[in-house]
Amino acid sequence: MADNLEPLLAEAEGYGGGGCDFSIFDEDLLAELRSMEAGAAGQPEHVEDEDVYKMRELIREKPKDVIQYLEEEGVAKLGEFEVQDAVAFKAFGNENMLTTGADHYEVDWESMWREQLSEYSRSAAGIGWTTKITMEAHVVNLRDAAAEGSKGLLHPLLKRYHARGCSAAVFGLPAVQAVINYKWHTWAKKFLLYELACYLAWLAGYTAFTLLFQQEDWTMTFWQLMADRNGFAATVFSLLTLLPMAPFLYMELCTIAAYGFGWVGMWNIMDLVSYVLQIVICVLHVQREFMDEGFFSVMLATQHVLMWTKLHYFAKAFNPTKTTLVDTVSKILEDLKWFLVFLTLTMLGFALAFYSLYRQDREQFVDFANVWHSMASMYSFMLAMFDYNVFYNSTNPTAAMLLFIAFEFVMNVLLLNVLIASMTNSFSKITQDEGLRFLCSKAEIIDELETTLPDWLRSPAWHPPFVHILKFHPDSTYEVSLSNVWSGIGLMENNLLGAQQETRCRVEELEDRVTKLHKKLDVLIKLFISSLSPSSALGMGMGLGAAPGLSREMSAAQAAFTPPAGVMPAPGLQQQQQQQQQQQYFYPPYAMMGGGWYPYPAYGMPGIGPAAVGVGLGLRRDGSGSSRHRAAAGVDAEGRRVRHGVLQRSHSL
Repeated sequence: MADNLEPLLAEAEGYGGGGCDFSIFDEDLLAELRSMEAGAAGQPEHVEDEDVYKMRELIREKPKDVIQYLEEEGVAKLGEFEVQDAVAFKAFGNENMLTTGADHYEVDWESMWREQLSEYSRSAAGIGWTTKITMEAHVVNLRDAAAEGSKGLLHPLLKRYHARGCSAAVFGLPAVQAVINYKWHTWAKKFLLYELACYLAWLAGYTAFTLLFQQEDWTMTFWQLMADRNGFAATVFSLLTLLPMAPFLYMELCTIAAYGFGWVGMWNIMDLVSYVLQIVICVLHVQREFMDEGFFSVMLATQHVLMWTKLHYFAKAFNPTKTTLVDTVSKILEDLKWFLVFLTLTMLGFALAFYSLYRQDREQFVDFANVWHSMASMYSFMLAMFDYNVFYNSTNPTAAMLLFIAFEFVMNVLLLNVLIASMTNSFSKITQDEGLRFLCSKAEIIDELETTLPDWLRSPAWHPPFVHILKFHPDSTYEVSLSNVWSGIGLMENNLLGAQQETRCRVEELEDRVTKLHKKLDVLIKLFISSLSPSSALGMGMGLGAAPGLSREMSAAQAAFTPPAGVMPAPGLQQQQQQQQQQQYFYPPYAMMGGGWYPYPAYGMPGIGPAAVGVGLGLRRDGSGSSRHRAAAGVDAEGRRVRHGVLQRSHSL
């Protein structure tokens, strides 16, 4: 398949029995065939940087095929090379790929990666023995995929994901993983650590303020408070909490401006409430107002809950188990929200029933003094916290006991167990795609930082035109931890990923070879048909006398257009027959460019392969060369054998 073009055409020339002048062929078609042969021989086709799609161009030109393009053509393989396994293991660590930025699509990738891996050669030791391991070099097939905002890859995908236009599986695609990996290790992880340090300062300051606030005199004025050591310290911590909080408030406002209504979510609303509470608490403490009111204590307590819960936000990116409280609770509540509504309504119904039943005993039993007390009692009953004397000493003990038994059966025996089973099922589904959620969390953090960081903190090196990838070859994964393969996306799939990846690579290689073969044959067909006249092509087709049975069918086709001896055809009839014959066997070259043409057994001709089509046999786009038509035309076993021989001949091309 990697032979030169001239021997291939010379071999095809033998079918016609005559010489072939290569100068008559179109140079563009010859160049196309030679380029395909070069690709089949392992020589990568030259790609200009401007020929690679940008994300905006891809969305504008192929809006329906963006995900499919990322899945099938998102990365392009550049080549392979071997390195010492100790160096590779040290360089990769727990990662499944290494990424780096480059200014061009085509670079000296082997030298580039060897230079980066050489940094780990001195520290790589102590693995027992060393050997060579094969590495694969790839490049993300999108220009400016690492660009910021809507110019890059992550921001449009996240907006699509939040709008439920795609699933989280899109973040497991190699191209998207590579962009996330590059941005995360280049700059995003560092800034997230800065953000974590800032948040810890805010949390420590607020905790110190609340502890000192419990010991101060609430009746003091502001100046009296400044004269008191404890009050002065509480005021300082109260004001200092606003400084580390300011960057978070700025980032939240920038995110609202970038996403609009897409920003609305439970956790984002909780963050905004936390910022407002912090400002209100600080202002009221300085003004010395409402210090002795109950709602001020409620605000202090609520702020503690929100701030300590917010701490789990950072665990989304640093938690090695990938299962965080924030995401888990969010997904479970999303799955069970309607069941929880039904559960609450059932409790409310029983609470109103007990409240009505104990209308004569409200002074004696405060558990049912009002509706809120009744709801709290229902929750206590559900947790098996009750006193039988409440039922025995009531005005209606029998009805109270029967109502209690009904509540216990419905809530504890039925609904509560169904709730536990549903939560278990939801948790199982969540853990199955925890790797994807881990990648999605990183992408969200990266996009938030890109949206909110000021320009003076940014660097052009963060957004290179192209992202290059280095990964282990699938055949080498038996020496590598299964969590380090090309797309490890879940713990439950680790036992299958090695074999799955190897199979996928082999299938893709075979598909690529078949596609190149088909393209090559199409070019050959176009070359012959564009260079030969219909009459000469038919003569070449009739020259296939070496094939038994084929000449008989061709003769029959010719006889169909030949009038009996001594009979003169009507005026114009012979010309009409010749036109029909030419139209039956030949189509203009431009009509064959689209592919999908099929051999047509015209007038008893057996359906034969593309090589015979290239030398003048008839073609039909409607695929009428089916077995049914061949049987009607009287194709015997000999004709089928001829077809098989011609197909073998075409495959050798």
